Amino acid sequence: MFHTPIEKSGVPADQTHLIGDDLRDLVAGRAAGVRVALVCTGKGSGHRDAVEPDTLIFDNLMAAARAVLEERR
Repeated sequence: MFHTPIEKSGVPADQTHLIGDDLRDLVAGRAAGVRVALVCTGKGSGHRDAVEPDTLIFDNLMAAARAVLEERR
């Protein structure tokens, strides 16, 4: 599901982020080789304690987007 968009973007998978609110999102992102982040809106608030230790966690999508953009600078 993610491989074609990653290839078309020209951004390497290890520099691509998947931001989701469900553990299934994060599992799919890890399987595709991208960096994953959990947002604690929607379903995400119930998954905060169940994510892998290296998972980025944000209160909302805006905070996640700002962090990803800041990292790119």
